[in-house]
Amino acid sequence: MKSEKPDTVVHWAAESHVDRSIANASPFIETNITGTQVLLDAAKDYGVKQFINISTDEVYGDLGRTESFMKAHR
Repeated sequence: MKSEKPDTVVHWAAESHVDRSIANASPFIETNITGTQVLLDAAKDYGVKQFINISTDEVYGDLGRTESFMKAHR
């Protein structure tokens, strides 16, 4: 981020599969929570204006049939 100076960071959650996370949560915590925090801190430190986090319904919850994602989470 220091050399490229992006305006926007798009972060795709890297781990899903809830069943596996129940058996062993450590990889999911490391990747999804710690990894996201590292990116958020770097984005803040280098003045990134927009941080887009893309994940699953396991993180954000189910949407109703007529509800759009952008409307539900703004």
